[in-house]
Amino acid sequence: PAPWVSPAFYAGQLAQLRKLSLEHGAGIPVHFVLDQEGDTSKDLSRGGIAQFPSAMGLAASNDPDLTYRVSRAVAAQIRESGIHVIHSPVLDVNLNPQNPEIGRRSFGDDPETVALHGAAVMRGFRDEGVLAVAKHFPGRGDSAVEAHFSCPVLDVSRERLNDVDLYPYKKLI
Repeated sequence: PAPWVSPAFYAGQLAQLRKLSLEHGAGIPVHFVLDQEGDTSKDLSRGGIAQFPSAMGLAASNDPDLTYRVSRAVAAQIRESGIHVIHSPVLDVNLNPQNPEIGRRSFGDDPETVALHGAAVMRGFRDEGVLAVAKHFPGRGDSAVEAHFSCPVLDVSRERLNDVDLYPYKKLI
């Protein structure tokens, strides 16, 4: 057999787990969350799941409507797979070319572009009934260390933090 299952099979398994969580516990269904940022960061990638360009690739199109349509397609696929919450979009402003992890997962090095395409993603997910959680953390796009193994520290002014790193978050809020 193949080393993967179909989205329908996956959805059935998650539905069984949700049912069990309602029957045994606080009466609240368990929620499943997915990382599906595109490019190299995708938890759901087999079994007929269509893949799309990275965030940076979408931003290079200079077409927020394309970004919106792609996010709707991603949301429809994950929703049909039983997932209703997604860790995306990436709102990191990719300022540091030495950043070992953000790269193409960011919409780029311009806060306005990041905000514009990030908002398109949020609308696409919302319109397909998927709850989006923007990430990672303001300033993460300027770090030079892998945050999964170390704690990045940035020495930037409050003005820079507000004008660049927080800008996409403020626009989406």
